[in-house]
Amino acid sequence: MRLFSMVIAVLTTSALAACGGGGGGGVDPIVPITPPPSNSNIANPTASQTFNAIGNNQQSIFDLRSGTVVSASGSSANLQVAYDAASKSYTVSLNSESATFRPSDLKSNSQGEARYEQRNADGVQLLTLVTTPYSGWISNRYVGMGYWQRYSAADARQNDRFSTFVYGLDTPASAMPRTGTARYNIDVFGVTAAPGYEPVVYQGDGRFDVDFLGGEFAAHSYLQETALLTGQGVVGGGIEMAASGRLSSGDGSFSGHVTVGSFNAKTSGTISGRFFGPGSEEVGASFSTSNTDGASAVGSFTGQRSGAAGVNLRMTDIATPQVFYAQGRALLVGKATGSNDVQNVSQIPLVGQLHDRTNGNFSFGPGLSSMAGGNFTASDIVAGDDPSFVYYAKTFGDRDVRLQLYKLGSANSEIALTYVGLGRWASQVNSPGSVEFQRHHFVYGLATGDSMLTRRTGSARYEGVVYGAGANRTTGAMYDVGGTSSFDVDFSKQAYTGALVLNGKSSGQTLDFGRYEFGGRLFWNGNSALIIEGDAEIGQINTRFYGPTGEELAGDFHVYAPERVQAGGLVINGVTAARRR
Repeated sequence: MRLFSMVIAVLTTSALAACGGGGGGGVDPIVPITPPPSNSNIANPTASQTFNAIGNNQQSIFDLRSGTVVSASGSSANLQVAYDAASKSYTVSLNSESATFRPSDLKSNSQGEARYEQRNADGVQLLTLVTTPYSGWISNRYVGMGYWQRYSAADARQNDRFSTFVYGLDTPASAMPRTGTARYNIDVFGVTAAPGYEPVVYQGDGRFDVDFLGGEFAAHSYLQETALLTGQGVVGGGIEMAASGRLSSGDGSFSGHVTVGSFNAKTSGTISGRFFGPGSEEVGASFSTSNTDGASAVGSFTGQRSGAAGVNLRMTDIATPQVFYAQGRALLVGKATGSNDVQNVSQIPLVGQLHDRTNGNFSFGPGLSSMAGGNFTASDIVAGDDPSFVYYAKTFGDRDVRLQLYKLGSANSEIALTYVGLGRWASQVNSPGSVEFQRHHFVYGLATGDSMLTRRTGSARYEGVVYGAGANRTTGAMYDVGGTSSFDVDFSKQAYTGALVLNGKSSGQTLDFGRYEFGGRLFWNGNSALIIEGDAEIGQINTRFYGPTGEELAGDFHVYAPERVQAGGLVINGVTAARRR
């Protein structure tokens, strides 16, 4: 891996790439007209061209005595990069600000990185353009990465504006793939500024996976940080970039959410990018993140296609084997053999595993040693009375297990889930003089990345289904629980409210188990809220988001129903899965 270059005491970094330009051309009905020249290689432009860059801008103040950040903020930037073939110069523009860098400003140009510098009484401007990834030796053909820094110093403080961007030869909308998957090897570079700490630059290589049919992408890169003054390097410990989102259906662009982990700060925000090249051979994106402590990070990446996607992006199209953690609740009811005399009723949270092997075969373990599990195949499918589920029946040792998995996508007329699935499991343990009935419900899937939505704004409503089990602690009566769920999420306030409307079924009868409301804060790795009636805590619900931008929401719950619902003490638990409206 090549290392970036930097200047002590300033946020200088790396990168120069070439741009290309061109224009249309056509054929006169009578006399052929030679079209104007156009660019075909971003590393070797031959024609003038203006590129609409995708970028972000960071404004920071540094204390030069302590070498630390005073303040920092980031925002998206409508940048333009123009190449003039006659003068071999680049002009970078942002709002009313612009600068032209000529060959006389070029300080170095090697290994696909060109660095320009201008100094005057007002301060310093640095432009770096990169066409060969720092993590590789094969030059990009269609996309470049750039950094434009402007800074001045006075009274032992440095005012810094740092813009990072990608630019190049866009993939035409008509040439964008709409089926299949792809993986791109990406090269990431950026800057993090956290108040009270030394500013750092980070770089790393990673992957960008895309499902063209489903319109989703996911990106990840482990990063290496380097402090700009001391040169101290840090890796590991959550220092990484992760992003996910959706493709545009109209052109070659995409957008979503991103997190950047630093040794001094964890930030989240938004990412925008597009595909480059005549056949989407390359990809580029820029991102801006922040947190409530005033830290800011901006960065960009470019990537080259390397083959088919290596990760699953939709539960409806599992392309590679994957182990999913199954979050759920188990209801355990102990009775005397041959009677309804209740010995115990308890409910416990469980985290099991479902290993999908992509060929219709899978294994499932509930997460408790006394609950049987193992491998299931298509030969274990049996008939069932609920068309929303696929039914499995199998014996493990002396335990008969019934497992039902919720149908996903358009195969389910109740709710078409894409990123999360749910299941229900049942068995019993026979002992001398007693039997324990075991009911377990769980959810599993492709969860939205941790902290991915912490800087999202706006609101959304989710509506879904509920499946669970219930038991009366006095009479021992057991119920299949169903119902609906709703969640109103205010991302701007990072808070939500919701409700479960539950019913129970037993011996052909349906009973109203009531409505249970809740509310709480969103957390970086999930959401937890108490269910309260009056002054009493009667339950809890634990959920998280699923999908690249939180399209779905699912989790487990438990409720100790009030006596007015059913005398004797009714215990209910289960899971819910909901879609964003």
